[in-house]
Amino acid sequence: MKLVLRSLLFALLTNPLWAQQSVPVFANKSDSLAYASIMKEMEKNWKDSGPMTAEKAARQDSLLKVMRSSMDRIIGYRYVYQQTKGTTSYLTLTKDNASQIKSVSVHDYRGKKLPQEIFTCLQLEELELVNTHIRVLPKSLRKLKKLREVNLLNNVPAKGKIRFTKNTSIQELNIRTDASASLPASYKNLKALETLDLSRCGLTEFPAVFNNTQLKKLVLIENKLTLDKVTFKNLPRLEELNLQKNSIQQLPESIGELTGLKKLLLNYNALEELPPNLGKLQQLEQLTLYQNKLTELPASFYSLSNLNVVDLYYNQLSKIDESLGHLTNLEVLYLSFNQLYSLPESIGKLTKLRELYLHHNKLSYLPVSLGDLQHLSILRINDNSFTEFPETVLALQGLQNLDLSSNQLRHLPPQLQNLTNLQLLSLGKNAWEDEQEIARLAETLEKRGATVHTALKESVVK
Repeated sequence: MKLVLRSLLFALLTNPLWAQQSVPVFANKSDSLAYASIMKEMEKNWKDSGPMTAEKAARQDSLLKVMRSSMDRIIGYRYVYQQTKGTTSYLTLTKDNASQIKSVSVHDYRGKKLPQEIFTCLQLEELELVNTHIRVLPKSLRKLKKLREVNLLNNVPAKGKIRFTKNTSIQELNIRTDASASLPASYKNLKALETLDLSRCGLTEFPAVFNNTQLKKLVLIENKLTLDKVTFKNLPRLEELNLQKNSIQQLPESIGELTGLKKLLLNYNALEELPPNLGKLQQLEQLTLYQNKLTELPASFYSLSNLNVVDLYYNQLSKIDESLGHLTNLEVLYLSFNQLYSLPESIGKLTKLRELYLHHNKLSYLPVSLGDLQHLSILRINDNSFTEFPETVLALQGLQNLDLSSNQLRHLPPQLQNLTNLQLLSLGKNAWEDEQEIARLAETLEKRGATVHTALKESVVK
């Protein structure tokens, strides 16, 4: 129980980036107060280091039920920000220490202009504005020639948009706000900008970055973008484009203009197809399309020969083309949670492949050529339709992690113990005819130091 409480509190109270918290929103004040009260009680019980008694266990169970009931009333979440740990508060700046300070936080500040003390920090590398109302980052910032990073966390001007004057030192800008109307109309005055992160800013239109020719990384996670009217251009140095958790149904053909792109992250969108011009991204190394609506992969995908990581989890793919063999630099391939009945024989050409995830499909056999993947260390084929052990797996001498659980396997070959690098083997929920045979194999592997999950009591012997 204590572990459950710890996990729940960790998920609710931790701050993954800067000093931010995700705070639940309720429909009325009484629900909000009830939630705060139960969380306080749960935290109190969690910190109680005394011995577990029946009375304490019953109380924890009761609190957990009340907390779940309270969480059912949550209608959304908002983020609150505080000064980031490790930064120096602007309130503590003095003539004596200002010249040594490298990171400053201007937090909970009501002024419309930056405090003058900031401009005495000539060694400043990072500036953070938290819960502020600054409208203009002034020309005076040019005095801070070492300033490389600016973070604006809930900086909402009283009116109008945030504006940047010309600056040639700032290389990274991160903004978080619920007030999308306050975002800058342009970023062109930041001449040296290489990284721009506008995640969770409520964006409905693509930011005006096509004059930022030095941009290398653009992160736009969890917005409301569709890309319907976007024409990509003038970003010759862009290497990473992160568009996870948006509302994108179709990529524009102009995506092919981003020829320097190495990472394209599109998880949690609504893509139904990929454009032909995707094939122009010949530098692309990582492509993630987790949880979209793809039913097939175009020829342009199979021409991306520099790919080393591809994530296609949770799509609607029923076939992978023989052209998969062209992707000879692939090291990690995620194909789980699709509708695949088979894999192409050309998969054996992916000789650099280290990890292959095929679970939760409709596979009943594996191509013989899969045995050629001598660098493969992880193979997950659980939750498929295998009735016979795929013999080609026995050729995978580098295999360390093999998951065969939740199939309809009846037997395992004794040669499985010859996979001397095997460290983890999962066998649960199969249709073993001889459970003793499975138990003996498991014992042999465990004596060698491997971990074997058999869950024999859950097996269904038919």
